[in-house]
Amino acid sequence: MAKKKIDKKAALKEHNKVAFALLSPWLLGSLLFVVYPIISIIYMTFNNVYKDINGWNYEWIWFDNYTFAYTNPLFYQAALGFVLQVATFLPVILIASLLIARLLITDIKSKSFFRVVFFLPVLLLSNSVINMFNDAGSVGALILNSDENFIISMINSYSPFLAEMLVSIFSNLVQILWFTGIPIILFINALQKIDESTYEAARVDGATPWQILWKITLPSMKSTAIVIAVFSLVQLGSFHMNPLYELLASPLTGGSSNIGLAATYAFSYSVIVFIFIGLIAYLLREKKPKLSKMFRHSMAKIRQEEEAKNEG
Repeated sequence: MAKKKIDKKAALKEHNKVAFALLSPWLLGSLLFVVYPIISIIYMTFNNVYKDINGWNYEWIWFDNYTFAYTNPLFYQAALGFVLQVATFLPVILIASLLIARLLITDIKSKSFFRVVFFLPVLLLSNSVINMFNDAGSVGALILNSDENFIISMINSYSPFLAEMLVSIFSNLVQILWFTGIPIILFINALQKIDESTYEAARVDGATPWQILWKITLPSMKSTAIVIAVFSLVQLGSFHMNPLYELLASPLTGGSSNIGLAATYAFSYSVIVFIFIGLIAYLLREKKPKLSKMFRHSMAKIRQEEEAKNEG
């Protein structure tokens, strides 16, 4: 017994060595391209960074960059615009991509063709192309003007904030649909992994389609929804439609570049993104489903019947 335990420990050590050897390129890349840039940006926020004939110079100025950034009304305006944009666009992206994914896994002819059609804009369109569409006014027919549209005018009389959100969604509908390409593929993969016996057990237990949606389908989608939400959040932040984008670039495009101030804006923006990620993880956290005894019995019975059929 003692020899077996020693052999297991030795084998475990060998497996750990192989695992660390395989992970070492990823760990090295994370240190070089993630950890080091973050530390450099935080260090730059406390410095006045400029370049001369001798190279890059760092002049320690303590919290001057933070003082300037946080007393700048443009920063709060851009940050609030980004927060509202994410709060508006992200739920629409999640709901639209889930609905389209659910439609694309139904038994219809040319199912693969429709999947390619919905994913094609991700391959063909880029940020600059979408901006050209908006500048050319190709989305103008879809924009709901609060002064001309009766529905928006009616909503505006009750809640101007809600009316403004709807106008923003429809005026940026091309970008929102563009963002659903990859989420659709991820949701299709997640939906196909749900065991059909779970649905059958729910129907035997007398569950309605609405109950199946809320009790089985949506809880099973939470882990995938977190990945999609974080991915879409990063995508929204990297586009010119992000109100903070121009503010982040403004210290670098002037006559005298202020890299320290740009780093301060970038660090503050990163904090906002991490707060959103924490909020998303909290709202979409997985909970253990409370299944009735009858439901568990029905599901176990269906699985036993399937195993008996497979053995036969």
